[in-house]
Amino acid sequence: MADAGFKIVVEGEKEFKAAIKEINDVIKVNKSELKLLSEQYKVTEQPMETLKDKQKSLSDVMELQAEKSRKIADEMEQVSAAYGNHDSRVMELVKAYNESETELARLQGEYNKTTESITTADNAMAALISMQDDINESNVKFRQTLENVNNEIASVNSELEKSGKVYDNGNLKWTATRATFTVPCSLTLFCVNRNSDKQEFIPAKIFYCKLYDNGVVVKHLVPCLRKTDGVNGFFDLYNNEFLPLQII
Repeated sequence: MADAGFKIVVEGEKEFKAAIKEINDVIKVNKSELKLLSEQYKVTEQPMETLKDKQKSLSDVMELQAEKSRKIADEMEQVSAAYGNHDSRVMELVKAYNESETELARLQGEYNKTTESITTADNAMAALISMQDDINESNVKFRQTLENVNNEIASVNSELEKSGKVYDNGNLKWTATRATFTVPCSLTLFCVNRNSDKQEFIPAKIFYCKLYDNGVVVKHLVPCLRKTDGVNGFFDLYNNEFLPLQII
């Protein structure tokens, strides 16, 4: 005697399984691409391009994962209507849906992290460009300042004679009586050192000072400010050393 009974068939079940399989196959391909991009990022010379490629691939995978969740949800609704909420087939679909949504959340987190890395890199590049612009502007100002200083030095040199004479605004102030002499005192600028007694101070502007020994430069002094401690002095271009200013 044959068994009597009936079987409920959910419409579209075959199509659902085929669609899920197709989505899973594409997701596997995209994940392999993501893995490749992650490894390339470690060694590439163009990390920004790799990050953007990874961001696009993540977006594509997320779209597929979201589509997978939608199809599982639709199928779960139909199976639940046909067999009841507690049927084992419904439970399996609930499990599959939760796993799909969990993977979607993981992908979203990785996407956000990649986007943040791109933003950080963009900001760093913008800061670098701004810094380069500031450096270029400073270089232009420095060249202009150097040109002005050179012009002033040329103007001063045109007024001074190389004959042991000292001028102040074009007026002769002092003439050396001998070309060669020896003194027991240290050399001073802007005053006369009379046996360690500093006298005859004069206000003056100095651009540089060269000291010679038998016609050979032994010191080339340029006034400057040492930024580390704010001390005024001279930098000896010949000996490459800083000499603090001693104000008497």
